[in-house]
Amino acid sequence: MRSNFNTKALTVHRKLPLFWRRLLIFLIVLFSALAAFAYYINSHWRPFLTQQIQEAISTSTDSLYHISFKKINVNVLTGSASLKGISFNPDTLIYQKLIKQGKAPKHLYRVEVSKLELNRLNPWKVYFQKSLILKSIIIENPAVDMIYQKTDIPQDTVMDNRSAYLRLSKYLKSIDVESILFRDADFKYIDKSAPRRQVTSLKNFNIRISGLLIDSMSQYDKSKLYYTKDISVSLRDYSYRTSDNMYDLKLKEFTASTSHKYAKLKGFRIVPRYGAMEFSKIATDRKQRYSVRVDEAFLENINYRMFNSQRKLRASKLSISNSMMSVFVNTEIKESGTKSIKKLPQKALQDFDLTTWLDTVALNNIQINYSEYNAESQRRGTVHFNEIEGNLYNISNDSAALKINHFCKASITCLLMARGRLDLNVNFDLSDKNSAFTYRGKLGLMKPQVLNKAIKPLALVEIRSGLIKDMIFDGSGDIYKNKGKVALRYNGLKVKLLQKKEGDSRLKTMNIATMAANILILKSDNPSYSEKLRVASYQYMRPPDASFFNMLWKGLFMGIQETVGLDEKTQQMIAAKMKQYQKEKIQRDKRRRERSERKDNRQQP
Repeated sequence: MRSNFNTKALTVHRKLPLFWRRLLIFLIVLFSALAAFAYYINSHWRPFLTQQIQEAISTSTDSLYHISFKKINVNVLTGSASLKGISFNPDTLIYQKLIKQGKAPKHLYRVEVSKLELNRLNPWKVYFQKSLILKSIIIENPAVDMIYQKTDIPQDTVMDNRSAYLRLSKYLKSIDVESILFRDADFKYIDKSAPRRQVTSLKNFNIRISGLLIDSMSQYDKSKLYYTKDISVSLRDYSYRTSDNMYDLKLKEFTASTSHKYAKLKGFRIVPRYGAMEFSKIATDRKQRYSVRVDEAFLENINYRMFNSQRKLRASKLSISNSMMSVFVNTEIKESGTKSIKKLPQKALQDFDLTTWLDTVALNNIQINYSEYNAESQRRGTVHFNEIEGNLYNISNDSAALKINHFCKASITCLLMARGRLDLNVNFDLSDKNSAFTYRGKLGLMKPQVLNKAIKPLALVEIRSGLIKDMIFDGSGDIYKNKGKVALRYNGLKVKLLQKKEGDSRLKTMNIATMAANILILKSDNPSYSEKLRVASYQYMRPPDASFFNMLWKGLFMGIQETVGLDEKTQQMIAAKMKQYQKEKIQRDKRRRERSERKDNRQQP
């Protein structure tokens, strides 16, 4: 059987033409030679590339950084290379030396990479022409720590301002990479400049770098960031729990691009971990509970070069669309003994760690809800500001920008309780130490009954009928108070005064007090017949924990109450009279029972 097989193979071999036999032998020898040559080149290139990469990193960073990797493979036939187990770390001794010399950079980097792939690499050009040309670099699972530390550079310090090209020219004359992709990166930003070290972490996001070119000409191109055409970032399904364990922050998608100068987020949420009443009881103080939904926010014309070099955010416009913020406070919870004053918007901006300057913030279809729990009524009152549209101009904490203009102007239109059109203009003094502001506004035609959702639980007053023609107001304030004037024009106002009795869950009408209020106290019209328009003045002393919207609303509400005749003094008088009435009623009932008992006694035999 074996002899028969060999005979057949020999027959086939003899039938194969001489040309094809020689070609086959040549190809076998050629591929064997190429394989041996590739093995030799790979063995030769590994130490060569390792040395070149390590020297290039050390030289280009003035020995501040060093790089190491566990394994490097080069395939000259396919033009590919891979590195595994890469570590890129700073030399802390060198960095401390640079700090003393005033030459230390503001950012340090620590990088760990599981795998790096180079595609379509031409080793001959690297070796003979010192030109690195690549189709793509793919970096798998990098972990990047970016450490910010504020450093001061003396004016007489001589800095090494050489470009990246001049630093690398000893090793490479040009670097041309079409695409660099960071897959599933973990990023950690560590800010050591703050009193308490602040750490921001991001996980599983992607970075794509396009058109990296470093050569003798590109070193003069100032329009590119890090010699690239574009750096784009994408992050999806990110979540984070705040340090106090009270909120979860969630983000559906974030994207940014240096060439298009934008950053965009979608589906951002601040979600309280507890319900409104439970939250207020878990918190150690009377804290406001926030719930935020931002469907889309778009920041455009960002100066990424300034952001990178000076750590300043400079952009032309931030657009926020289809979003909602709800605020709840439980006044039943006592304030802490410290009574620290809650920041107003401009103070929060002043204390923001990042130096910021935005020309415009545009609001489109925003809703703000403010709710307050009243222990007396055991109910929650809510004010809604719906369909907010408008712009805020010159939002900045940049000292240079504030010297030019230290006012932020807001021009906003919305619907109060989804009914009455409200126009509001506010001027914030961004440089005032007490966060001073001025405002003016106008409320259009609406039925006042829609306000019952707010005033019924909070003021124990229910509006039965009437018509608001308009309301014009203006005022000023700061962290301590809100004062102003309000002119409310209305007709046919009728109300019910309410009370909450112990053991009864319902609010009951105070019939006699309501009758007295509507007939003797309440001013049903403004202006009344043959009278001028009444203009009320108010001054609301702000509680330390009150928000900006809370302070505006409470001040205006005081003016409205005075206009209709139900100011705080009058309500206290009504309450005192009602107590007197209740006392007299008890005495009358007592005398009636005594007379009845005496009568019964006389009739007995």
